Amino acid sequence: MLVTSTKKRLQFNIPPESQIDMDRVKEATTANYIPEVEANELKDILYVLNETKRLFAGSDIKWLASQLRGKNDDVDKIHLLIKHLPTFSPPKTA
Repeated sequence: MLVTSTKKRLQFNIPPESQIDMDRVKEATTANYIPEVEANELKDILYVLNETKRLFAGSDIKWLASQLRGKNDDVDKIHLLIKHLPTFSPPKTA
């Protein structure tokens, strides 16, 4: 930082890099307001995702997602889910 003195007045020259950093701080401290209804909906979505993850633990989700993306018909998608997810499949016998 460069400080120059002229009689009783100080002049500060702020380098442009510091100004950019301050702009980032201002942006980072800006809070986004989410209405209560939307916040509750987001909590519900997160709950459903966590329960789905728990129910289908051990499934190859990446493979299943690629298969579902390749299907256009909802019936085909449901059939794929029933066939390949352990919660819907009958237990394997030895």
